[in-house]
Amino acid sequence: MKVGDKVKPGVVLAGIETDKAVVDFEMQEEGYIAALLFPEGAKDVPLGTPIAILVDNAKDIAAFSNYSGGAAPAKEAPKAEAPKAAAKPTATSVKYPDHVRLEMPNLSPTMEKVSKI
Repeated sequence: MKVGDKVKPGVVLAGIETDKAVVDFEMQEEGYIAALLFPEGAKDVPLGTPIAILVDNAKDIAAFSNYSGGAAPAKEAPKAEAPKAAAKPTATSVKYPDHVRLEMPNLSPTMEKVSKI
């Protein structure tokens, strides 16, 4: 799947590879893929982590073009030696259209992360 694709229940979003099997992540919702938060082949994705954003209307896809909330963080940066003054909250926060965050499912009771998506 790619951004902009229309999906319906039963459509496979991704194959999830665990240490024992590859399981299809089937859509339960109808809508359009607005953002894919991990590239194909991403490894060690924690359970419950958002992996995609789904919207009802194709016109809402553009609002998520720079969305990265929920994607795996880059390697942790070294901590600063001296703490900086607290940043003031900005008055302009981004508001997104109605959407569904599709999260990495738990495929077994002992599973902590998936090997690859």
